[in-house]
Amino acid sequence: MTELGGRVGQAVAGRVRSWLSWGQGTVLGDVVARFFQAEMLDRSFVLAAQAFVAFLPIVLILTSAFASDNQQNAIADQINYRFGLAGAAATVVQTLFTTPGVNTGVYWLGLLITLFSAFSLSKRVGRAYASIWRVSPLNTRMMWWRGLAWIAVELGFSFVVTQLRDVAHQAAGVVSVGLFLLVLLTWGAGDVVTQNLLLRGQIPLSRLWVSGLVTAVLRAGVAVWSVAYLPASLSRQAIQYGPVGVVFALFTLLLALAVVTLLGPLVAATVTERDWRTWFRSVPTPVTASVGEQRVVEPM
Repeated sequence: MTELGGRVGQAVAGRVRSWLSWGQGTVLGDVVARFFQAEMLDRSFVLAAQAFVAFLPIVLILTSAFASDNQQNAIADQINYRFGLAGAAATVVQTLFTTPGVNTGVYWLGLLITLFSAFSLSKRVGRAYASIWRVSPLNTRMMWWRGLAWIAVELGFSFVVTQLRDVAHQAAGVVSVGLFLLVLLTWGAGDVVTQNLLLRGQIPLSRLWVSGLVTAVLRAGVAVWSVAYLPASLSRQAIQYGPVGVVFALFTLLLALAVVTLLGPLVAATVTERDWRTWFRSVPTPVTASVGEQRVVEPM
């Protein structure tokens, strides 16, 4: 009986090991391995935190400078409308995101500090992209104007996507589907532009478009998740913790966006390095060697 139990235990252990090793060498296994090797989750936390303290103040300052007095609640109203918030949650969001109005002017020192934080964020994003694609990151001299351009591009594409999404919500039928596809294409194009900018054209556009489309689909998934999850989470945390709870919930959304922003290029970099016929077959992992600051992948 003991011998039979031992054989059964060995069989079960062997089966578990086979399940765990199934993905090794496949494209899925390579994506998972590279995700943890490049510390993408840690990078995502840092990017989400810095995005929260960089882009949100920029939006608030610009709204305060250019919005009329009757548009002081524009950002809060947009968040409440997007997630269907009411009651305590809507009140807390209005408290957090109401701007003082156009007559109060601009806090220039705060704007400069915020722009510097956004520029620092662009450098972190550029280094993350370089690590994913295994190319040399740009030095500070090459990066300064690209970082500023990256800020403008991100804000511009975010504005366009927001407008398209609002129009799509009001449309119906084929028009709504067409606008949804246009939103995905805009997301993808924005990803291609930003990566090409921060990597100085070191990656072919064909590979960047794969990254852009994958990232756009992942962002659409985050959008669906946010509509299903965040309204209840925002309401619950606003009641329990007040403004701090709303900040936690919004940071969760930023973290999810940061993860897919890095995961899309990681998937694209992995699949475009291999022949599609080997995606689901185990093949030897390419050997990676460091040469100075640049990482070189030896061909298989």
